[in-house]
Formats: sequence, structure tokens, C-alpha cells
Amino acid sequence: MKGILFILILIISFFGYNQEGYDYIRKAERKIEAGKVDQALILLDKADSAEYGFCGNAWIEAREAIALNRVKIAALEEDPIKAAKIVWNITDLYSVRYDSLKITYLIQAYGREEVKKGIDEALDSFVLDPSVFSLLADLKVQFSFNDDYYFIQIGEIIDNYYGEKFALREDRNTFNRELFQAKFREESFYQLLLEEDQSKN
Repeated sequence: MKGILFILILIISFFGYNQEGYDYIRKAERKIEAGKVDQALILLDKADSAEYGFCGNAWIEAREAIALNRVKIAALEEDPIKAAKIVWNITDLYSVRYDSLKITYLIQAYGREEVKKGIDEALDSFVLDPSVFSLLADLKVQFSFNDDYYFIQIGEIIDNYYGEKFALREDRNTFNRELFQAKFREESFYQLLLEEDQSKN
């Protein structure tokens, strides 16, 4: 009986310890809503160093929530460059995609023309390797305003591309650049680049 009680105490303590990080995040969100940015940042720093258990998904979700709240703060501070850098470090989780959000902040920070130019240049040089698992595939983009590469996840685009090739009865292993670019440019995040550039107004 003592052994069971000891295990229960450990589980309850561990659960409470896990929840501490999420409590910091929730408190930070309330501080952001109240306009108390400095206090929110302190809470997010605490959340960043908190434990979230052994589940990798819990860690990813927590890091995602922390990053999104930091993006909110950067937006409140009218610092689109900072917001863009933060949002591009967020890992897309399951069906949650942040492509449009990422492109939106890049447009605000650097202008639609520069962002479109970088992505189009990457598209022109991209060659699809049929042996690469689509879920792990990305488009590596080098923008003129940054030395670091930006990576756009293209797994769903590749799946759509292969679906179209199958419908057209094309050889799977032969890269159809025109078709791939057409499927890529159908994406909502790319459509943002086709709108009139209001970032310079």
C-alpha cells in the first residue's frame, strides 16, 4: 500500500510540475492582453525553461505556444522583422501550418517584391528528388535581406503534384518543373505574394 501511495505522489507531483510551464504560458497570454509586455516576457522566459514531461509532442506544443506569444509581443511593439524571425522558427505541427503567417510577417518586414523574388528564384532552381519522403521535403530559400536560409515545407505540395502527374499518366520519376511550380503557386501563402504590395505605402 505504501508503495502505491508513493507512486501516486510521484505521478501527482510530476503532473503538477508539468503543468507549471503551461501555467506560465497562460499567465503570459493574460499579461499580453492587458498590455503588460515586460511581465509577459518574464513569464515566457520561465515557460521556456520549464519541463513538459517525456512526450515530445508536449514539448513541441509548448515551444509553439511560447513562440506565438513572442510573435504577438513583437507585433504589439511594431517590430515586424523580429516577429518574422520568431515565426520562421516555429515548427509546423501535424495539420497546423504557419506558411501564410510566416509569409505575412516577411512581407511586412521586407516588402512583397523581395519576398516573391527570393521564393521564385528558389523555385527556378529546385529539382524534386523522387526518393525523398514528401513529409520531410522543403524548399530552401535564400532571401537578399538575410544570410540564413529559410525553409518552406512542401510535403503537401509534392503530394498534390504527384496526384496530378498520376491523373496525367506521366512518369513519376521525371520532374515536370512547370507542373510543380503551378501546384506550388496555388498555395494560399504564395497568393499573398500576388497581391498589391502595400508594405511600401
